Amino acid sequence: CYREDILALEAWLENMAAEGYMLKKFRWNGAVFVECEPVQVRYRFLPAPENKLINMGEPTERDNFIARHGENEWAYITSSGSLFVFLCRKAEIPEPKRDLYEIVDGIVRDNRSTMRSCLIAVITGIFGVWRNTGLGMLLCLMVGTWRYAGMIIPALYFILNSIVKHARLLKLQRSVKENTYEKQDTYSRDV
Repeated sequence: CYREDILALEAWLENMAAEGYMLKKFRWNGAVFVECEPVQVRYRFLPAPENKLINMGEPTERDNFIARHGENEWAYITSSGSLFVFLCRKAEIPEPKRDLYEIVDGIVRDNRSTMRSCLIAVITGIFGVWRNTGLGMLLCLMVGTWRYAGMIIPALYFILNSIVKHARLLKLQRSVKENTYEKQDTYSRDV
């Protein structure tokens, strides 16, 4: 359950900080933490501005977005797909303005991108096998087929995983749009 319930994920990150683990970064398969003294903090996910052409030497829209929140005591920690993760150590600092639907929509777009990338890998692998060896290799019946399967099988796994995740994300997106969204009570320690 990676990034699917934003409010529960924020609460989980805050609980981890209270236990002495601060978020360092997200990876494709989870989160990386550093040990610290237990501390009360607030984490917030905000939709990142779209990347536009970069003018050399001039700050980008993303740089300005991060700086603007930094002035308001919200420190940029890392990014995760189309989301920025900010941290605030002071309880009296107001919450950043954000639209939960926009955040979920960004996650849906990220997931579609993952599905497209994996599908391209599968198609490329199948085409390469077919072109070089014919149908026998494609069916993994000939010697040396497992190296091709080693490329195609993980990509198929990621496609299936992304399809399941996409269904959950669309359900979440619908509940946010209809104002029936409720935060999960708990969040798995294994992100």
